[in-house]
Amino acid sequence: TFVEAFGTAFVVFIIFSVTSPFYPIPGPAVPPVVALAMGVTLYLLSPLTGDHLNPANEIGRRLAGMLWVIWRPGNRLGISSSELKPFLQMIWSDCRAYLLGPMIGGPLGAWFAETIQPVY
Repeated sequence: TFVEAFGTAFVVFIIFSVTSPFYPIPGPAVPPVVALAMGVTLYLLSPLTGDHLNPANEIGRRLAGMLWVIWRPGNRLGISSSELKPFLQMIWSDCRAYLLGPMIGGPLGAWFAETIQPVY
């Protein structure tokens, strides 16, 4: 959870910093800076826990995998009802870390970016 929160906080901090009126960065330079921040974050943190900086991406993967196993093409019920509960627990058991990390890190990165900006 800490890795995802830290990565998301860093990316959000960079986005808030380069789009802030206090730091005049030319408009065409913003997308490459954000892409570089995202790329560096994913390159450094992916070996630790995977690329889970987007909670929607994580939910989508799990839902697609779950629905594929439950309703396979050609087989209306791909998994028996007695196997369904343990299967769902296995699919969603570690999901909290990948959902809470970005949801905590995003607001922290935004708060930090807004806090350190100069006040005129």
